[in-house]
Amino acid sequence: MPDILSGMQYISEKHRKRTRKDGHDYARPGWYFVTIVTRYRLPFFGEIVQGVNRLNAAGIVVEQAWHDLPERFPIIRLDAYVVMPNHLHGIIGIRRPTDDLPVVSLSRIVGAFKSLTTNAYSDGVIERGWEPFEGHLWQRSFHDQIIRSRSHLDHVRAYINDNPRNWEADDDHPGRHPRQP
Repeated sequence: MPDILSGMQYISEKHRKRTRKDGHDYARPGWYFVTIVTRYRLPFFGEIVQGVNRLNAAGIVVEQAWHDLPERFPIIRLDAYVVMPNHLHGIIGIRRPTDDLPVVSLSRIVGAFKSLTTNAYSDGVIERGWEPFEGHLWQRSFHDQIIRSRSHLDHVRAYINDNPRNWEADDDHPGRHPRQP
């Protein structure tokens, strides 16, 4: 069914591309590399100037929400991360569940992060005059990689660390993708 507002082809939930690996239990202990992108790749969280990441107040709020995730989900550990102008890359470790550490899935963790940051950002729009967003702050879903080796973990850490310096060539750079409603 065509989308009358944009002329774009409508893709129903049923036909959307699955982003998780079939058969993998995302509550299973392990390390995961996640990328969470703002809707339309809009740069709400700051800017990159000569390869240096400069978070604005909204970016600092997003960064704090990331740091606070282990308080909400004690079963996780956070590793390398970077809040970019329009996305976040981070490594999440999920530990083995115990009586004190209940099972939690990667989707639930990312969903909570998106919800918390959307609410905080909405407050910033009202109280601090931050740029408003249309509909949703974040794109639907998120990208992930299951980290299966120490060398993969080291590669992802380096990628995250180098992300601000590589901003102009980044696939998530807003200049590389025209806005599509």
